[in-house]
Amino acid sequence: MQCPYCQREHLDSAKFCPVTGRKLIVSVEKSTKACPHCSAVLPEGCQYCPSCGKDIFNVIPESIIGLADNNRKPRVTGIVQPTSTVLGIIFIGVLSFLFFHFYRNPPASISNFISTGGNPDSSLSSQTPTIPLDTKLSDQTSVSIPIPNLTITSTSIPTLTFTSFPKITSTPGLGVAITSPRDGMIRLYVPAGEFIMGSNISGYPNEAPQHIVYIDAFWIDQTEVTNAMFSRFVQETGYQTDAERLGTGTILDFLQGGNPWVAEESGVNWRYPHSPSDDISDLDLRPVVQVSQNDAVAYCSWAGRRLPTEAEWEKAARGTQNRPYPWGDTEPGPGLLNFNRLVGHLTDVGSYLAGASPYGALDMLGNAYEWVSDWYDSGYYNRSPASNPPGSTSGGTRVIRGGAWNYGLDWTRVTSRSKLEATTRVENLGFRCAQDFNH
Repeated sequence: MQCPYCQREHLDSAKFCPVTGRKLIVSVEKSTKACPHCSAVLPEGCQYCPSCGKDIFNVIPESIIGLADNNRKPRVTGIVQPTSTVLGIIFIGVLSFLFFHFYRNPPASISNFISTGGNPDSSLSSQTPTIPLDTKLSDQTSVSIPIPNLTITSTSIPTLTFTSFPKITSTPGLGVAITSPRDGMIRLYVPAGEFIMGSNISGYPNEAPQHIVYIDAFWIDQTEVTNAMFSRFVQETGYQTDAERLGTGTILDFLQGGNPWVAEESGVNWRYPHSPSDDISDLDLRPVVQVSQNDAVAYCSWAGRRLPTEAEWEKAARGTQNRPYPWGDTEPGPGLLNFNRLVGHLTDVGSYLAGASPYGALDMLGNAYEWVSDWYDSGYYNRSPASNPPGSTSGGTRVIRGGAWNYGLDWTRVTSRSKLEATTRVENLGFRCAQDFNH
């Protein structure tokens, strides 16, 4: 029968075309030549065995040439199949092209991001966003915090400049606190309202009569001003305290089992509060002492605040429940405050969390006495106004409040009043600041 591929006549028993090697469905004439692979009889002139389909001139093991059985598919030639290596090379090439293209020609948004130091909106420094004050507030209550102006220098180190203090846009609730951008002090919100001021305790006529006072909302420092805060004030302003200017400070001495007496000593000031050789190294969190009321006023003014009035101080300490102590009715003890020489020296501010006032103010009693703004007048409560009493208009001494680490029960009450001259500086006397609600 004639082969449909090579158009030649082949044996009838041939299964493959001896010329092209393709499978046949016709017979061709016989041959006496034997196949070297399967010993089948081959016709004349053939290259492939009609029985096994193998090349009769190249006797190579199947394991090398990879031949299949008689029904194998013919090999595909002239086409290169893609591999994972080729695809990987193509992928890396595309990424490289994109990187160099955008590095040399970044989009406008990326250029703006780089040129503004990571802030794509160059006007952001002039905006004042509204952020939640505290989790205790409702969703509608917020405080506007000024965004510092950001200046990129030649060394790409940002310089922060505050242009104003925070402004309150709505009435906050109890437990709200904000941080002063000037000195880092936490300030606590004291809401407007009435409270009971003074006491009728026998033996303390300067605390009587007990009376109701209305106070506008204000902020009170959480703790006394610390050595670290006062040091920053001095570094920025070059301020000299009264003790430094006059060359002396006041130290306390104790008679065995008796009351303290005071003595002026040269070289004692806020840097060396207890002796000329005892400095404040590693005492950053202690309350600054050996500061006069003049020094306290200067600091609070620099910080954008002021000294509290006597009435503000007492409300911040006792709240509206007529408490004798910031924490309630329990008498003072070691876990509530530093007093009565139990520790023997000043402690870091905020060390007695259990002694907090209803508004969160710490160390309102003990540790260090605190200056307030009022002139001292022992009979002032008999004629003080019922709303925001400012204190007497004149006098020879100023009010101090709160007791100290070396004072006992009589002085560690929220109603206790003491007095000193405005230039006095003592090693157990410091201060905290206040601020009007919408300063």
